[in-house]
Amino acid sequence: MKGRKSADGAVYHIYQRCRDCGVLFYTEEDRIVYCTLAACKAKKHRLKVYAASIMYTHIHLLAAAPSKEALCEFLHDLNTAFSRLYNFRHNRRGELLERHPGRSLKNTSKDIRSSIVYVFNNHVEKGLCARAIEQRWSFLAYGSSNHPFSETLVRTKSSSSLCKALNLVDRRILKQKALEYCDLDRIFSSLSVKEREQFIDYVLARYALVDFSPAISHFGSLESMIIAIDSTTGGEYEIKEDYSKLKDTGYIALIEDAVKGKYINDIFTMPEPVKMNRIVECSTRMSAHPNHLRRFFHYEFHISNSPGLRRK
Repeated sequence: MKGRKSADGAVYHIYQRCRDCGVLFYTEEDRIVYCTLAACKAKKHRLKVYAASIMYTHIHLLAAAPSKEALCEFLHDLNTAFSRLYNFRHNRRGELLERHPGRSLKNTSKDIRSSIVYVFNNHVEKGLCARAIEQRWSFLAYGSSNHPFSETLVRTKSSSSLCKALNLVDRRILKQKALEYCDLDRIFSSLSVKEREQFIDYVLARYALVDFSPAISHFGSLESMIIAIDSTTGGEYEIKEDYSKLKDTGYIALIEDAVKGKYINDIFTMPEPVKMNRIVECSTRMSAHPNHLRRFFHYEFHISNSPGLRRK
């Protein structure tokens, strides 16, 4: 292998998406379940995650694995566990994620640095924030704070509901178990908006999916790494991503509408006529882009000359 390999093992950039390339993460609950599972499975298979980004339609992970076999076992274990929980939550069946995720081996420190910058900057590239550190699900902000998106958490001054939720997180981490949808439903139903943000920050900081130390070692300091991330987009030329010039901001309005209309968890089970009516309505009322609608509703169609949209 040419160049310098990480002391932690071979470093891989992993790109994972839904089998039909549609929206995968609709809610914070989806992201939290995936994130906590990924953190637990990474520890189990002795991976160190240098960088991560959870997008609406895909996931980026940059991780050092002790072997190629360990990486494959990690991905299989994580994807199987997440698919089971996700399918039950969203009332869907069948395989959820692509069987063969995009994967690229990074041989040199220069390649690793470029990939770290690229992975952290995914939300910036998709128009969701101006800087990676401003976006919770790029995880970069947790390199310097354990509550970057909420007020300081003082347990002795917290409500009994929040304290119970934090204690549950501590117990799960001790047993190396992830949070599940039923846990989050119960917890969020009893928390205020402020407490919800504190809880999510606590979860992400405690599970610590991203191990910042090895990533920082390639830049010299956290400050230097953040400057590099802010200064350039990085690059990835070995993974064939499903690239689109469209910004992901279009999904925000669709998700807000689905939450307001109380069909956010029914996307996969919605009868075809109802789904098509939703698509036409969103296209007309919200001026949603057809490509966003295709992915959001997991439905293929084309624009006809008549009003509305028609199935391919």
